Amino acid sequence: MITGANGGTKLITATLIAVAIVFVSGLGQSAWALSITDFSVFGGTEVFIHDTFRTDGLIGTNGDATVLGNADVKSIYGIGKFTGGTSSEIDGKIVFNGSVSLGGNTHVTGDVNSGGNITGGVNVTIDGSAIATGTITLGGGSTTGGSFPGGTPETFGGIVLPAATVFSAGGTDITKGNGQTTDLAPGVHGDLKLGANNFLTLHAGDYYFDSISIGNSLDLTLNLSGGLLNVYVVGDASIGTLLQTILGVGDGASQIYWETHGNFSVLGGADWYGTVYAPSGDIFVGSNGELYGAFWASGQVEIEDNCILTHQPPIPEPGMMLLVAFGAGAAALRRRKL
Repeated sequence: MITGANGGTKLITATLIAVAIVFVSGLGQSAWALSITDFSVFGGTEVFIHDTFRTDGLIGTNGDATVLGNADVKSIYGIGKFTGGTSSEIDGKIVFNGSVSLGGNTHVTGDVNSGGNITGGVNVTIDGSAIATGTITLGGGSTTGGSFPGGTPETFGGIVLPAATVFSAGGTDITKGNGQTTDLAPGVHGDLKLGANNFLTLHAGDYYFDSISIGNSLDLTLNLSGGLLNVYVVGDASIGTLLQTILGVGDGASQIYWETHGNFSVLGGADWYGTVYAPSGDIFVGSNGELYGAFWASGQVEIEDNCILTHQPPIPEPGMMLLVAFGAGAAALRRRKL
């Protein structure tokens, strides 16, 4: 173990395995593995996604999930219950240990698995099987590839979230009003407070802040020519509406990682790049966002209406952890270069 000048800790030897794994067991199937990096959205306690959400990554939670209407998503996993809106397209499976409720005109290409009851509105189409330990009740015009009430569905063992990166900040505060320009070098900083209509440039490297508070209409330039860009925040990070991001040379969102030990929020109309991990808090994303990366939190992840999230997890390392979850038991370790 090596401790950096900023108080950050580097774990340089991995003794188990270099991915976070959760095993999912199911009807007539051998166990298979999922990694945290498979999820574009993961909430430790809850996921709440508003209308008209699109993503090409998985959605998961160690609690309940709600995905409202007109969604176009991949498979969804949870320990609690699932509530779906109307007219959604789920290109994959649904696996929840609690009840599953599907809105009318929902189409699921895979199986729907529930450790409770499955209910649905009219004209639900399940190309795979509906499998529940309890009852299955679907509205008129609904079809399934097979219906197995009182069956043995797949179950989701949950994910033990990565340990938080150990770091500190405490440098000089940066406070500017409206319409200012800031070109900030990597390093240890205090609070970053910017007004509206600001221009901020960050470069490849590691940034440490006590907190971040930025007003509306930020123009954010991310210079990735030097490699990975990591932002660590001791407290909360909040960014206002109409964020515009300009990328320098590099591989885009997969090179950008944010970790905040408070809550994270970016408001409506965001042009966002990077993975956000809140190991002690919640994540909120406003409406009408064009998003690239992933959002993982120990608490709730909420995404408002009309957002499109292109899944681009961090490379080459997940950016934090190495852990293994085997059913109810887990062994954990992590590796993060600071």
